[in-house]
Amino acid sequence: MAHIYLPLVMALPREAPAPFGVQMLGEEHNQEVLSLAQQAGVWWVCIYLSWAAIEPANTTPDHYHWASYDPLFADLASYGFIPIVTISSNPSWAASKPLGPIDQVPLSEFAEFVGAVVARYKSTVKYWEFYNEPDASDDRWYGQGAEYAEMLKAVHPAVHGVDPEGKVVFGGLAYDWWSGCEHCFDLRFLDDVLAHGGGPYFDVMNYHYYNRLGDKWSSPKVIGKALALQAKLPPEIRNKSFLCTEIGEPYACEPTTPPCSHEMASWFVVQGFVQGMAASDYGIELLGIMWFTMKYYPEPGSSRVWGLLDEGLNPQSEYIAYQTLTRELAGARYSRQMSEVSGVEGYVFLWPDGMEKRVVWSTSESGEMVSFQGSQVRLVDKLGSESLVSDGGAEDLDGHSGWVGIQVTPSPIYVEVRP
Repeated sequence: MAHIYLPLVMALPREAPAPFGVQMLGEEHNQEVLSLAQQAGVWWVCIYLSWAAIEPANTTPDHYHWASYDPLFADLASYGFIPIVTISSNPSWAASKPLGPIDQVPLSEFAEFVGAVVARYKSTVKYWEFYNEPDASDDRWYGQGAEYAEMLKAVHPAVHGVDPEGKVVFGGLAYDWWSGCEHCFDLRFLDDVLAHGGGPYFDVMNYHYYNRLGDKWSSPKVIGKALALQAKLPPEIRNKSFLCTEIGEPYACEPTTPPCSHEMASWFVVQGFVQGMAASDYGIELLGIMWFTMKYYPEPGSSRVWGLLDEGLNPQSEYIAYQTLTRELAGARYSRQMSEVSGVEGYVFLWPDGMEKRVVWSTSESGEMVSFQGSQVRLVDKLGSESLVSDGGAEDLDGHSGWVGIQVTPSPIYVEVRP
């Protein structure tokens, strides 16, 4: 087991950390859920908007059904959230697939709908996502990247013509594959959209990242996947901002190695977000990261269960880890990675007054003893339990004056060094 010494070094901040977000799956109408999201430190929420619900029959905007959405967007504004709205659920008169191409009517019908929605809610919403995981095969846009490009060409002027500050967000790509799922996702979907001229017609690139499917990406893996997608973009549009509208780890699932648990999901709440905050190191502007999901969600047709809250809306350990994360990093800016420490992954954050805090965990089960230069170290674990370790005290593991030694394990901790 290595013994690593870290001197006390101050560094200037680079970029503000990406805002913290969550995916809402219908619970956005629940005031208790919205209040709990606010208390957790959530900034952004990703919600769905149904075309079929607003325009069930082909009509004009003055006959649209707004009743279920007007109070929702008023609530989101009152809580101070930044919404990302996923437009989805095609009406049957417009498309043969509820989540796929608009193939029953001209795209001008969809553009009319989009323009009316943006006009009504532009004071609250600036980010408009077009469909969820369009590269998936279950009644979505699989194999139809050309059609998706044409859709983007129709909606981009509809959004910007009504709200020049509005952003067209690419539908969050799954861009994953695994054994037994050969045709679940169209791995050439983005390539086909770009080949058919869709590149200039979206403002924000968007993807999903799941911890258990991350082995193929370079480290830090949350950013590794974004880099793989960015590399597909032509040079003239490679500077587009990114969103990660789904990131997560289930706490229950089918038998697997490693097993699913609240413990591992809580680890990844911290790891996934702080990895994403380092995106600027790799030339990516990652605007926001949405945890999947806010509320208890048993995935249909699967043993996987997700959520910061349980069925009764009680906070689970993942919620506490999220709340601890937002509290411990409130007001901080990402500074740098602890790349000099072998066997430990760590990220350094800096406050305007010069205070520095690290978020660290071991990349091996055995852990590492790490020494920090200073008189005292404040430690906070992922669930908010706090302790102080003083130089020369009983819990100081290194025995050297002017340094405080602690054991770093795979469970993330917040380390604040005091001179």
